[in-house]
Amino acid sequence: MDISAEELKLLEIFFPIDVRKRLDVEQNNRRFVHYTSAEAAVGIIRNREIWMRKSSVMNDFMEIEHGMECLKAAYASETGKLFRTRLDGMFPGFTTD
Repeated sequence: MDISAEELKLLEIFFPIDVRKRLDVEQNNRRFVHYTSAEAAVGIIRNREIWMRKSSVMNDFMEIEHGMECLKAAYASETGKLFRTRLDGMFPGFTTD
């Protein structure tokens, strides 16, 4: 990341997961994939920005549906028990709510 040491300290305090993920991306030369039209891709490159939208108004919501099914299966598994324990540790009562 191209920031000062002071800025990095603040980011590590307020956004520790984000800092770890960004460093991982930079250090391991990871890449991202964004499905879009050619016209939108040109706009993204020209304007140096990506716009997000609500999944409920997407043309193809099946990726969201598939992701939800994966989460439900993982949540109900043995690993899901550990996940629920961790969530409740951070946010008491979260999984019952």
